[in-house]
Amino acid sequence: MQGGFTLLEVGSVSMKNTKNILTKNILDTCIGGLSFWLLGYGFAYGETTVFIGASKFALTTYAESNANFEGREYDGKEYASFFFQFAIASTAVTIVSGALAERCKVSACFLYSAVMYTFVYPVVVHWAWSDGWASPFLEKEDRLFGVGVLDFAGSAVVHMVGGITALAGVIVLGPRHNRFDSKGKINEMPQQSSTFQTLGVFILWFGWYGFNCGSTLSVQGPSADVAGKVAVTTTIGGTAAGVASTIVGRISSSKLDLSHTNNGILAGLVSITAGCSVVDVEYALLIGFIGGLLCNGFSELLIRLQIDDVVDASPVHLFCGAWGTIAAGLFCHP
Repeated sequence: MQGGFTLLEVGSVSMKNTKNILTKNILDTCIGGLSFWLLGYGFAYGETTVFIGASKFALTTYAESNANFEGREYDGKEYASFFFQFAIASTAVTIVSGALAERCKVSACFLYSAVMYTFVYPVVVHWAWSDGWASPFLEKEDRLFGVGVLDFAGSAVVHMVGGITALAGVIVLGPRHNRFDSKGKINEMPQQSSTFQTLGVFILWFGWYGFNCGSTLSVQGPSADVAGKVAVTTTIGGTAAGVASTIVGRISSSKLDLSHTNNGILAGLVSITAGCSVVDVEYALLIGFIGGLLCNGFSELLIRLQIDDVVDASPVHLFCGAWGTIAAGLFCHP
């Protein structure tokens, strides 16, 4: 999915900033791999309090405690878990990069990436997906409101974390130079390539199936059936949102705008991510359609407030992530 984010971001900025975007995205991943391996994975999935984990740092604690497992000195399942969770962590962190494009120092980007990979994202993961206070995997009497948080693949854990960080960043940095004039009028900024943007969305969409279907953590027995359902609900959520966002964009601007379709698809995918395993297909359509409408609405709201989010990361990931988390509870079916 890093390739998709990179193409989307490069297509959304002026040509002179291309190398800056590429440098940030590739080194974010390098810094993140080391940070998540050394500390982040342990904070997320280590065994300890309801707030944060405190084992499995650099995977050494786990390897030592499972020496000679089936004749080996390691458990491949734990390594596979680390790899999958690192890929998801990279998604949460890279969301921020696009929002801050064309006005954030590279050194600052590397710093926030390290902090997010090491502490911010892992703590939220521990709360919801490990044995933290909001986890649905605790004993029933210990779960939040008796059930815990239902977030199958990360509408809240991944997308809201990335989206709220992006929103905070664009508010602190302020808009790009000349984005708004002295009277608050919007100035259209140069964008390099609609082709790159659309290819980026297609790559992200493809990656989403690994993201959502892969969250079954298995392709055997009942998990394979769930993965099949997840693939369908993910598809319907994304397509419904793309149509909804395109229609609203056409009505509001009297023209077809490709960015509405692209962001709408992503909004629908974000919206369905929390409940993709537990909602029926017709509800996936509804969730995605509403997600597309919300994306357009919040995008317009940010512009009116003179908040400059280059790739609409906040409307797509924060607000649609919140909607998806709520929708999972409203429309879930055992």
